[in-house]
Amino acid sequence: MKKAQEVVSLLREKKLKMTIAESMTGGLIAKTLTDVPGASHVFEYGFITYSDNAKHKILNVPKKVLQKYSAVSKETVASMLEGAKHKSNAHVAVAVVGNAGGFKKKKGSIFIGIQVHNTLEIFKKGFFGTRKEIRKQTLNFVLETLLEKLKNGR
Repeated sequence: MKKAQEVVSLLREKKLKMTIAESMTGGLIAKTLTDVPGASHVFEYGFITYSDNAKHKILNVPKKVLQKYSAVSKETVASMLEGAKHKSNAHVAVAVVGNAGGFKKKKGSIFIGIQVHNTLEIFKKGFFGTRKEIRKQTLNFVLETLLEKLKNGR
């Protein structure tokens, strides 16, 4: 995928390391980036924390955050970013939570956190389609946003 190649190239050029904490995408973002030759120079850690228990145990997302706001929230994605950055010491971090299907009420509700150095931005997206299409839209949004931030030095 061309966007993934561009992200890896920009990270290499800027000598930045990246980490990813994924829930609803189940490793799709990490897989897409690590399909790029040379990704090992910029990508060291990926966390797939699909359950609330995994979010808490692996990324130290407080149980109170999960209980008060739910797994699909800006508070949870911010906490996942913090945990991933702390464990990996990366310059760039991405975290994704959402509902790609199963609960019709919230289907397509996605929170994406992207942090480059100390600049954190959280996006709330509403994607539509099948489970696979929602995950693909999330992947594309993450790659496009990373490219924009890396190109603009943010």
